[in-house]
Amino acid sequence: MVWFCQWSELYLIMTTIKLDHQSTPIDDFAPTGRVIVYPKSDNNVYLINDVPGETRLITNPDTSIGEVATITGMNTSTLYELDVSVTNTFDVLLNGGNPTISFVNVPSSGATSITVRLWQDTAGSHTVSWANTIAWAGGVAYSGTLTADKVDALHFITDNSGTSWFGFIGGQNYTMATKPTLPSVPSIGFEIDAVDFSGSGQYMRRVGDFVGSATGKTGIFSCWLRVDGGNGSFRRIFCSGITLGNTSTHVQFEMTTSNTLSVVMRNSATTNIFRHDTVGTFAAGANWIHMLASWDLLNGFGHLYINDVSDVDGGLITNTNDTINYVQGDWAIASAASGAFYFNGAIAELYFAPNQYLDFSVEANRRKFRTSTGKPVDLGLDGSVPTGSQPQAYFSLVDGGTSSAFATNYGYGGNLTVTGSPTVADSSPSD
Repeated sequence: MVWFCQWSELYLIMTTIKLDHQSTPIDDFAPTGRVIVYPKSDNNVYLINDVPGETRLITNPDTSIGEVATITGMNTSTLYELDVSVTNTFDVLLNGGNPTISFVNVPSSGATSITVRLWQDTAGSHTVSWANTIAWAGGVAYSGTLTADKVDALHFITDNSGTSWFGFIGGQNYTMATKPTLPSVPSIGFEIDAVDFSGSGQYMRRVGDFVGSATGKTGIFSCWLRVDGGNGSFRRIFCSGITLGNTSTHVQFEMTTSNTLSVVMRNSATTNIFRHDTVGTFAAGANWIHMLASWDLLNGFGHLYINDVSDVDGGLITNTNDTINYVQGDWAIASAASGAFYFNGAIAELYFAPNQYLDFSVEANRRKFRTSTGKPVDLGLDGSVPTGSQPQAYFSLVDGGTSSAFATNYGYGGNLTVTGSPTVADSSPSD
């Protein structure tokens, strides 16, 4: 059977594992089975309905329709902050880790009592630490059951707003008919939307340079594209303007008149010092394209991958040990900064990190942006997951968001403004 707890909605606050801008409640999700809160190593929290085909990203389980929340441990350094202001019963699945548990948001008046059930996984031997001051019944601290697949039930009471707690062992070494199970990581979906640009007068622009611009020799770019039109013309995907409103650029990602994809970097004299174009051509169509590039001019490295396959026209390669001028007048998505060379199609998950580098000939580095099944990877709240450092530009549209929200830069460089009326695309690379 499937076990359900009868309690109000659970809301989880974490420090080392956190909700991010992608985690928007999906209120119309009505599952028919248990839901598991699953914090994953990409710093996101997922609620997974364990009915096949019903995996969704949610933030607040609705217990009135049977969504039961379970907290799952990930590693020895994990800190779980259990928000007792909105529920008083928690399940913790000890999945390969030894977490520290803290009770937070305790009501400021009256007594508060909570129940925590600790579930050992199939390996067992996992321990729990407590961040709060706890006086245990009889003066004997809790010593957890370490046997695989066993459950301990603990109760806690405070009458001083959580300054200290009384701890009681309700029972140990239970065997439950059904325990929470952890879904495999590939089953977890990262759901995003894309923005559709018409190819005429619709684009996003930053009037002025990005914050923190500095010249350099390395960089990373990732973007998902769907080409809807404009065959045989130049179409800018993302670029700079040397000066305010200037069509000329030192940083340029575009589609060429041959319908190839092109990456160009220039020095302060506007000389091409890095160029990679694809051999493959990409005429208008319904398919999503993932464009992934990196460069290291000091060491002569350059990579351009399209849909996880290296695609570089050897006759058009430029890779000169010189300095790219990333300090620019303005920047734009889906056109030149001056409002020309408009891109006709949809764009999603645009990431630009000057002065960072990943070797994309290493498959593990490509998996930081694209799953093995060809879907986008969650890059984290500020885009820092791939390298550990925030990029200058990261534009991402949460599933169900408005098109104008794509102008919000989750990198450190500052937001864009919207020109025209681009719309939310009718498909996305996460579909």
